[in-house]
Amino acid sequence: SIGHSFLEAENGIEGLEIIKKYNDEISILLVDYHMPKLNGLDMIEEIHSSSFGNDVPIILLTSEPPKNFKPLKERINNLKHG
Repeated sequence: SIGHSFLEAENGIEGLEIIKKYNDEISILLVDYHMPKLNGLDMIEEIHSSSFGNDVPIILLTSEPPKNFKPLKERINNLKHG
């Protein structure tokens, strides 16, 4: 890793704890939608409603399309506009 450090979480709750602890050192988040304990979108909503991590770009990833994509798309649009 040339000039970069990586932090990894086993689940969304652990991810939130890492973001809170290392907020000033994080330059981008790669978040899996299908994380255990707290899914990626719920984690992103928690970040947006808190005082930490609001300025960090977030990329939401998934290995499979959600079964009900329309509500997911609406939640993502609400994050972008809310």
